[in-house]
Amino acid sequence: MIDTVDTNLMGSPGPDIGRDFPAYKNRHDMIGTKGPEEATWEEALVPFEEGLKVAMPEPLFTKLEVLLDEEEPEKETEPEKKTEKEMEGDEMDIVTFEEFMKLDLRVGKVLSVEDHPDADKLLVLQVDLGEDEPRTLVAGLKKYYSKEQMEGKNIIVVSNLKPAKIFGQMSYGMLLAAEIGDQCALLTTDKPIENGAKIT
Repeated sequence: MIDTVDTNLMGSPGPDIGRDFPAYKNRHDMIGTKGPEEATWEEALVPFEEGLKVAMPEPLFTKLEVLLDEEEPEKETEPEKKTEKEMEGDEMDIVTFEEFMKLDLRVGKVLSVEDHPDADKLLVLQVDLGEDEPRTLVAGLKKYYSKEQMEGKNIIVVSNLKPAKIFGQMSYGMLLAAEIGDQCALLTTDKPIENGAKIT
């Protein structure tokens, strides 16, 4: 709060300017007191007493709003086009007929199912592929099938897959299943067929 003003520093406003200056009157209007109709520059700077309530001030300038005739429409983004190199990469995922024929797919019958001793989500299957001895397969189907549901089913097996040790248990093939989200379904035959029949 300014109590005193050195008019020598700011210059003398002159009698005409002091009488036309509305600050003093506006100050009295804001606090609800009656002031003189006209005041000098020095009188406008006299401080009020503490504790006076101030009324809602009136804006000095009206708000300027700019209205646009039409909003600019959002530009549609075109899908990014793949480069020739990326398209070549997609083609690498295509399997030729000769490559597909390298897979030896056979029909097998599940003889027995056991829990994997070292993995909660895995099952160990004994599968008859028409060979001298059943094949041992490890499959992550425990979430979808019980042991009782698996036993006796005809399944499709990739029989020439390189054997692999899965959590300490050897697996000599891979069964085929369809999976989407939380659903899983074994690939099977629509009617009985001899174990070991080749898928062509």
